[in-house]
Amino acid sequence: MKFPSTRIPVAAGLMILLCGASSAPAPTLAAPPIPASAGSTPEAGAAHAPDRFFYMFMVGSTRWPAVHELVPAPAAFSPRFGGRFQPWGWTIELAWQRRVREARGTGVFVGGDFGSFAHGSGWRNVGVDAFTGRPVRGEMFATAGHLTLSGRMVWREGKALTLHCASGAGLYLVRIKDNIEGTGMTETGNHAASPGGYVGAGLDRLVWRRAGIGLHIEGRVHVFEFDDLGPGFPGQRASGPLYQLAGALSFWS
Repeated sequence: MKFPSTRIPVAAGLMILLCGASSAPAPTLAAPPIPASAGSTPEAGAAHAPDRFFYMFMVGSTRWPAVHELVPAPAAFSPRFGGRFQPWGWTIELAWQRRVREARGTGVFVGGDFGSFAHGSGWRNVGVDAFTGRPVRGEMFATAGHLTLSGRMVWREGKALTLHCASGAGLYLVRIKDNIEGTGMTETGNHAASPGGYVGAGLDRLVWRRAGIGLHIEGRVHVFEFDDLGPGFPGQRASGPLYQLAGALSFWS
């Protein structure tokens, strides 16, 4: 007995399967999820956490009671000066610090500060211009500054707010200068140096998180003692405390 050939039905079945497979849409494979790294959050790209370096540019006001107590010897100055320095002044300061330790949201930073204070006496008449006949004025300044090694502890309060406690120690200088109209600042030969330091506290808030830029406010108390200022202030000293309150731009990187 002969059986019918099965070649045609088998070939037809293969064609149907191939055509059906080519016309069906290919399944879409979803990419496997990428595991989040340890400590990352959904807002990690938007929020900037304080990192290794902290920079600050401060401008503010100072109060130095002792400088107001200085009584000059008028004849020791040319032009003569018999006024008093104002207890209120202004300050400008730069700070740079690096994180050396951090644990449980508390960071320890060390670095340095360079700052300057200026306390003026108010304008006084010092003579008459020989060409115009107009009065010439002058203003005496007690300009002090410091170069200090410093450290600060930083406590994080949320994503953008940090609390600061700072201190520093180093060299303090003071120079008495006369600002004469048409001449500019001139030295008077009265100056002194002293070791000193400060303690302070502040508050910082990040306002541009991606760039690590914040607004900072800080108060400090400086201590020093200038024993001998020079011939213009015989037997007198200008010591601390000097109180400082300043606002700043801060930079984290």
